[in-house]
Amino acid sequence: MKYLRVNVVGALPHQYQSPFSSTSVFLRRFSEEVRGSFLDKSEVTDRVVSCVKNFQKVDPSKVTPNAHFQNDLGLDS
Repeated sequence: MKYLRVNVVGALPHQYQSPFSSTSVFLRRFSEEVRGSFLDKSEVTDRVVSCVKNFQKVDPSKVTPNAHFQNDLGLDS
């Protein structure tokens, strides 16, 4: 059998969604609820430093928050 025909049913017709549709209202409420629960800069810095220290090609003693990825750590990407 070289070819196989399959009947395809089209998707539902595109419906206009107003900016006040239930989906956009849900997304808006969700984004307001999580406001303020993000990490502060020091927490992010600590996580990145600990992650980079675990790289196989990096000397952990050279990893600091101010270390340059290419010049100090020898990482280029």
